[in-house]
Amino acid sequence: QRAQERVATLERLMTRFRQELEARRTDVPFADRLLARLRTLGNVVSKVWNYEVFKVEDTVVVDGQEITHSRGISVQKIVVALIILAVGWLAARYIARRARRFVMSRFHADAGVASQVQKGVFYVLAVLVVFVALTTVEIPLTVFAYLGGALAIGVGFGAQNLINNFISGLILLMERPIKVGDIVDVDGIRGRVVNIGSR
Repeated sequence: QRAQERVATLERLMTRFRQELEARRTDVPFADRLLARLRTLGNVVSKVWNYEVFKVEDTVVVDGQEITHSRGISVQKIVVALIILAVGWLAARYIARRARRFVMSRFHADAGVASQVQKGVFYVLAVLVVFVALTTVEIPLTVFAYLGGALAIGVGFGAQNLINNFISGLILLMERPIKVGDIVDVDGIRGRVVNIGSR
C-alpha cells in the first residue's frame, strides 16, 4: 500500500511538472522559440559545413628531411572549389569568345584562325581555373596522383577512339589542312566545313 501511495504521489508530481512545463512553453514568445529553432538549425548546418570528408597526407622535403602534413578536406572546401570552378568556367568561355571577336576585328583573321584562338584561350584558362580552385581551398595535387594513374589506365583502354579523335582534332587545328568554309567530299558526301572542334 505504501508503494502504491508513493507511486500515486509520483504520478501527481509528474502530472503537475508536465503542466508547469507546458505553461512555461506557451508563455515563451514566438520570436524566442523561432530563434531557438534557428540556432539549432545553424549548429547542424555548421557541423555539416565543417565535416571532413577525407584526409590527405602531403609530403614536403625541407633541408633533406621529409615532413608529412595531414590536411582535412571538408565539405566547405569542396563547395568553394566547385563554385570557383563554375564561375571560372563561365569566365573562361566569355573571355575566349571575346578573344575570337578581337582576333577577327583587329587582325581580320578568317573564321578558322579565330576559332583556333578561341579554343586555345579557353583550354589555357580552364587549366588555370582548376589550379586556382585547388590552391585557394588548399587541396594538394597529390590527392589526384592515384586517381590520375587509374584514370589514365581506364582512358587508355576504354577511350582509345575518343583520344584518337581528340589528337586528330588538335592536329587539324594546328596544321590546318582544312579550314572553316572549305568544301570537302567524303565517300561521295559533299559538304561545307562550318566548325572544327577539338574532337
